[in-house]
Amino acid sequence: RLRVIGRANIPEQGGGLLIANHTSFLAALIIVASIDRQVRFVMHQGVYEVPWIKPLAKMVGAIPITPGGGPREVVQSLRFATEALKKGELVCIFAEGQITRTGQMLPFRKGFERIMQDTEAPIIPVHIDQIWGSIFSFSDGKFFLKWPKKIPFPVTISYGPALPSTANAYDVRSAIQELGSEAYSARHTDFDLLHRQFIRKARS
Repeated sequence: RLRVIGRANIPEQGGGLLIANHTSFLAALIIVASIDRQVRFVMHQGVYEVPWIKPLAKMVGAIPITPGGGPREVVQSLRFATEALKKGELVCIFAEGQITRTGQMLPFRKGFERIMQDTEAPIIPVHIDQIWGSIFSFSDGKFFLKWPKKIPFPVTISYGPALPSTANAYDVRSAIQELGSEAYSARHTDFDLLHRQFIRKARS
């Protein structure tokens, strides 16, 4: 069950770099499902080469990158992302570099700053909320091998106002954290507030 906030912050045309938190294997699919434009994802080479993922990745124009590869290979992959922005395409990167194992956002890597060199495309911060705890996240110390806590699983994705192409890792991470705080405040919870629980217990 997907709730989208700030969809109007996605440019209707022209290039833009989406930078999102990475809490689940479904993060890319959630982004694709929430907007109308095609998105090209910067994807870890190891994931890109998975047999059942590679045909889909090629179809959507994913850009594979090997963080542990040689400098020339990494620079070439980042250059492909830059060229896509200049052509007016939307590109998405998960700046943490991996799926979080704690539910908290990891430090950002600075590869996206290199992507933004020589381009004036905006940076769009993206936050995906409430997906921690799903079978596609690492909650309970494992992926997949657990029972879903809810069906359907509620997910909120928030798109923040555009940041300039010169925004650094700290600025972007802070913007995404702010989106996360706002999404948390807007959550619908099944649990009563503490004082209501207390009154109900005292009454009984």
